[in-house]
Amino acid sequence: MKKGISLLMLTTIVLVMLVISTTVVISGKSAIDNSTKIKFANEVFYLQGMIDAYVQNNQGDFPVEESIIVDLSKVSPEMMTQFSAETKNNNTITLHKIDMSKLSKTELRYGKEKNKEDIYGVSKETGIVYYVQGIKVNNKSYYTLNSELEALIDYDTIDSPLSKDGIIFKPSTTTWTNKDITVKTSVPKKYNVLEATVKNASNAIIASLQGVATDNYMIYDATNVGENCYVEIKYQRSTSDTTVLRQVYTADNVDKTPIAISNIITKVMQETNGNEKKISISFDVLNDISGLKVLKYEAENIQESVAKSYFQANGILIQNNNIVVDGTIKHITIYAEDNAGNGVVKGVQL
Repeated sequence: MKKGISLLMLTTIVLVMLVISTTVVISGKSAIDNSTKIKFANEVFYLQGMIDAYVQNNQGDFPVEESIIVDLSKVSPEMMTQFSAETKNNNTITLHKIDMSKLSKTELRYGKEKNKEDIYGVSKETGIVYYVQGIKVNNKSYYTLNSELEALIDYDTIDSPLSKDGIIFKPSTTTWTNKDITVKTSVPKKYNVLEATVKNASNAIIASLQGVATDNYMIYDATNVGENCYVEIKYQRSTSDTTVLRQVYTADNVDKTPIAISNIITKVMQETNGNEKKISISFDVLNDISGLKVLKYEAENIQESVAKSYFQANGILIQNNNIVVDGTIKHITIYAEDNAGNGVVKGVQL
């Protein structure tokens, strides 16, 4: 019998080599895909942090330019969950183009405006940052941070704008709200925490926090953090360090103060032809701490119970806190709402 490789053995060797080479190709592609997703996730995370910090430092204003209507009709149902927090109108959402000149980050991997969709936008409704064009990886499109991307990056190793001396504050929201928020504080285990508390505007302790250990941090969860309240961490960088340090996160995006319409002045304006008259109504808006979101009126009596939903889609915009109506109008309703969601209805009899 001659020595040599049988056809069966040769076939087996070829199949094994095919499996090995295919595995190498798949593994290599998987690594590249993950690298792309990680780079995108980190960039969005950094931008989100800077947007959040900007909003906090500018009384709720966003660093944005014009508004953008984004068509979601081509987004697959699987990836549509990335937009679940947004209000949709005929399968579109409204974003605002981020004005990068107002932020410190100018070197971007994405959003370089190579086309009209190659931009970053932010939702004024939720504060979430989106890459309008999206990136496509392995037949999936990514527009913002979802759970899959979040799992690829280690938040605790990133120096975010809410990181102070290694202590990381993560509020449940950084946009204006009229509800209490929660704040998760991560303190490096090597630090010696002397006191972790929530205090009110009078500096009185309203809650003492207990830490829960993780691999590298002690986590302090503060719930029901209200208007003008703050989380305070007093600590030493080590048990042998005698210097007491202090880091604070203030809930300065919580506005529960009722908004008010007052000092209403009505004035009859006679037209030059002497046959018609108009009525001017001026007024003041008070306690709009978070900034006005809606200021409208309607020349009819709108009940307070339905005013908020009614004026979201209806009503006439008011400029400079002044309204001019025909002299035949007998009643108007003014509605004001701030960015935190506090609203007020004021009926005016003419």
